[in-house]
Amino acid sequence: MLGIMDLLEQYKTEHPEAFARKPAEMPVSDVPAIVRMVMRLSGGKVVSIKAAYTALLISASVLFIAALLVFFVSSGSSSIGKARFSTECFPVACK
Repeated sequence: MLGIMDLLEQYKTEHPEAFARKPAEMPVSDVPAIVRMVMRLSGGKVVSIKAAYTALLISASVLFIAALLVFFVSSGSSSIGKARFSTECFPVACK
């Protein structure tokens, strides 16, 4: 009767391709195109899939914060923004 370790060694010798890649990494064909693009355009700085996802998350966060800043700054200085946040009393709301 073979032990578990003996069975593992036998499997390794019969199927070496199963142990060739890291289990944490996904095959390149299963990676979304945007992640492959980040890895390709980074110039070699982003080499793992996890780092590419992190770079995308950071980029999305920075762009979201920048969009909020632009929205609130521009709405406060334009005439439309002033009318929207005006303290005038409308006839329906005032008594």
